[in-house]
Amino acid sequence: MTRAILALCCSASAAAGLATPTAAQIVNPWSIEGRVGAAIPIGDISDNDETAGLSAGADVMYAFARSASVYAGGSWYRFNCDGDACVGDRSGRGVDAGVKLGFAQEGSSALPWIRGGVILHQTEIEDSDSDWAPGFEVGAGVDLALSPRFSLVPGFRLYGYEADFADEENDATMRFFVVDLGGHIHF
Repeated sequence: MTRAILALCCSASAAAGLATPTAAQIVNPWSIEGRVGAAIPIGDISDNDETAGLSAGADVMYAFARSASVYAGGSWYRFNCDGDACVGDRSGRGVDAGVKLGFAQEGSSALPWIRGGVILHQTEIEDSDSDWAPGFEVGAGVDLALSPRFSLVPGFRLYGYEADFADEENDATMRFFVVDLGGHIHF
């Protein structure tokens, strides 16, 4: 599944890269985005009595076409744990990079988007850190323009990677959704 998602992201970025922006389309191609929200575990980690927690993230973006950007940034998340199967509160952090494609609608201040990319993340349980592991992220949302330079950005993402610890009993397939609200500043 991860290979299929990566292939889809690469194909989408190649197709979007064929479009050549004009000077009128992109005044300054750089922007930044910051987000806060909820991290919702699924799969292995939800089976361990872990429940929703907090998330935060930020990206720097470069628009290489009218509705297509590449991004790089970081994210952090923490899950709560309240059951007999808990191994401790689990948190993670890492770097993310990929492509964001927008679907402009004539006369609308809302820009629906999808994004996909690769991640390099690490998980922590109490005083133990996993190895850094590659993975994927896919997401969707909408940029709601409040001014020419600022948009509110509700969205959701799915993250996935393998967390391998020195103590193998803490190993887990990390799969979780992030539902968040952000601000996008266009320079």
